[in-house]
Amino acid sequence: MFRFTILLTYAWRSIGNASYNAGQFILKHRMTHGVQFDFNYSYSRSIDIGSDTEQIGNNVFLGGPGDQIINAWNPNQERAVSTFDTTHQINSNWIAQLPFGHGRAFGGGTNRLADTLLGGWDLTGIFRWTSGFPVSIVNGAAWATNWELSGNATQIGPQPATGVTIVNGAPNMFKDPAKASTSYRQDFPGETGIRNGIRGPGYLGVDMGLDKTSKSRKRTNSDSVGKLSMFSTMCASTG
Repeated sequence: MFRFTILLTYAWRSIGNASYNAGQFILKHRMTHGVQFDFNYSYSRSIDIGSDTEQIGNNVFLGGPGDQIINAWNPNQERAVSTFDTTHQINSNWIAQLPFGHGRAFGGGTNRLADTLLGGWDLTGIFRWTSGFPVSIVNGAAWATNWELSGNATQIGPQPATGVTIVNGAPNMFKDPAKASTSYRQDFPGETGIRNGIRGPGYLGVDMGLDKTSKSRKRTNSDSVGKLSMFSTMCASTG
């Protein structure tokens, strides 16, 4: 009788290589005339041969969705933009004091009741936008080069246009999935396909709030802040 045993071992070698280059533009405005904001823009590019550790997703031989090296004889075959690469990124935050009430442009001489209702309001917000992450077209149920990892498909036609579309009632990054599939084929032995060859949808997030500061003068002078969230939204953009 023969006993079949799977021994899981992890080997570490310093064969990885990566690069990251970026330019940043930062604009800051301190609180002046009731307005304060920060604005940041980054243009960057990250390149590597794999964006996951080699043990992620495959320790039970299920061909997990990791970003591992497919061809151990030629690791640089998969050198491409990193899976987490974001070419463009903009983020901003701001505080804008509404010009009503004591100490502000209008209504400085109003009584306490009017100031309690109309004064002390601030408009705040956070904004973030990024371009899309890279996406790989998988090779399907075919293991041409690595029996544990199927790899990515090989591109043989024009790169399909991507965006945010609804196909048959479900979201799809391709407007015509059938046409997009004709631009790819399964790998031949020794091939690993095109890694991170297209871009998915970007990210857009906006969060705004309406804050009010009121003063209590009973025993000690203290400020209390109440916050009313106006709206918060996160959605995919086409960038």
